[in-house]
Amino acid sequence: MFTYVVLCTLPAMLFGIFFAALSPYDNRVKRVGGWVADRVRTVSRRRRPQPPPDPFEVLSVQLRLERLANEIAELEANPGRWARAHHLRAALTAYDDLLEEACRMAGAPIAEVDARPVRRVLEEAELRSRGWTW
Repeated sequence: MFTYVVLCTLPAMLFGIFFAALSPYDNRVKRVGGWVADRVRTVSRRRRPQPPPDPFEVLSVQLRLERLANEIAELEANPGRWARAHHLRAALTAYDDLLEEACRMAGAPIAEVDARPVRRVLEEAELRSRGWTW
């Protein structure tokens, strides 16, 4: 009977001592465990390089920018058009959104200016400096 009790309790006591020695309350294990967790977080957060944008998608954005720029110029030149202000505002908003998309595709910084005309000029200049034409 004594042998049975020893054989049943001995493994439990050994595992208990082993796990107590490696518990998270042990400073050595805590330091190593923290280092491992930090490395895992660092590797998982590491930015993977973005593939270059599809050239056909870039061309499509450039063509849409050109169409919108022509439409804006036409709206500004024709003061007698019905609902001109509404159409001009819609075209300018679409143009600004498309400029932001183009900046993202080109990897250009998006201007952090509240005034839309100033922001538009800065983004256009940045895109033109990177070789974009429309």
